[in-house]
Amino acid sequence: MVIDMRTRLPHGHIANHAATISFHAQQLSRCAAELTAALEALQALDMRELLAEFEACR
Repeated sequence: MVIDMRTRLPHGHIANHAATISFHAQQLSRCAAELTAALEALQALDMRELLAEFEACR
């Protein structure tokens, strides 16, 4: 068994945590890209017609 001298933990243990962190970083990156695309789509909507209909219903 290889022990990391800095953390005193088994090397496999550290590698497992690194893989988990990498996976979650990729998930966060993917979610950020999807949220950015959704925000851009919302900003591209023309809300004037919807607001006019809303005002007309009041």
